[in-house]
Amino acid sequence: MNGFYGSAFGNILGTLYFLLFQCVGFLYIKRIFPKKGLLFHLLTGSVSGSVLLQWIPALFAFFFGFSMTAHIMALLFVVICLVLLYVFYHPATAVSSTAPTKDYRQLLRRNYAFLLLAGGTFVLFCILLSTHTILPKDDGLHVGQCTYGDLQMHLGIITSIANQQTFPPYYSISPWDKLCYPFLCDSISSSIYLFGASLRYAYMLPMYFAFFQVITGFYAIADVLFHDRAKSLAAWVLFFYNGGLGFVYFIDWSREGGYKFSDIFTGYYTTPTNLVDRNIRWVNIIADMLLPQRATLFGYAVLCHLAAASGHPERGKRMFSPCRHPGRDITYDPYPFLRCHPDLKCLLDVAVPLPVRAA
Repeated sequence: MNGFYGSAFGNILGTLYFLLFQCVGFLYIKRIFPKKGLLFHLLTGSVSGSVLLQWIPALFAFFFGFSMTAHIMALLFVVICLVLLYVFYHPATAVSSTAPTKDYRQLLRRNYAFLLLAGGTFVLFCILLSTHTILPKDDGLHVGQCTYGDLQMHLGIITSIANQQTFPPYYSISPWDKLCYPFLCDSISSSIYLFGASLRYAYMLPMYFAFFQVITGFYAIADVLFHDRAKSLAAWVLFFYNGGLGFVYFIDWSREGGYKFSDIFTGYYTTPTNLVDRNIRWVNIIADMLLPQRATLFGYAVLCHLAAASGHPERGKRMFSPCRHPGRDITYDPYPFLRCHPDLKCLLDVAVPLPVRAA
């Protein structure tokens, strides 16, 4: 590790390590489900790669500490498992039912509206994350306002896991107390930080992929439920671009009064999405949940995929064809250490698939 600022070589090394797990996850899913579509492979493979990076190094850390040795052993383990999978597991159809070029064209043609909206939203998220995450300035480090200090807490956990190399880790602000928090959402960045990446880069890189998993996973859920692209897109827009009616308090003809339009940009907790005096808070999932609350982002990334994969595959041809498989259920194992609140949803989802509406 090279400390807070890291190095360019450390950023490259950490990125390569991260992307290797993403590739392993994709190849794993591609081998087991050769007939599934491109979106299924991309989403499920990316989620699987992230979960592998969160889970496997943590298991080896019990024996070798959260060290470079544990991470090398973890990488060798997933690669060996992948090789064994390709050697000994031969699905009925070893090749996708459609040519790769045709698969790409179908995805673009059938879901161009979603891809445009999701692409723009992803760029927006990347800009917001970059401009709100520990920017070095002449007067210190600048960060965006985060509810209840989430950013500070997560940065401390990321660096302390990598620096301690003790597992399970201790809480950095309460020495000799074990960390009682779903820390896998931070250990994935600790792994990148361990290879010499800067704290800022290690913090942001997995979040970019997690946000892709959330926006794609939710659309997959809607596709499973509605079987209609227009309805699925409408549900997606309403989910991610919710809130905003708080603007009524900042315009002159508001009956409530008391706020000026300029307060949106200069006040403290005086925005259309966070106006505590009027009981308006946490109303936009991107600005108030996914961006500042890291555990929510990584939890939703897994949860959306699991929920979409709980439907039934026989309901016609859809963008995301769900199924029940051992790999999906194994994804539940690290979930309590990733995101604590939706555990009941996971428990119910194991036994009860999502209801499938009549066509």
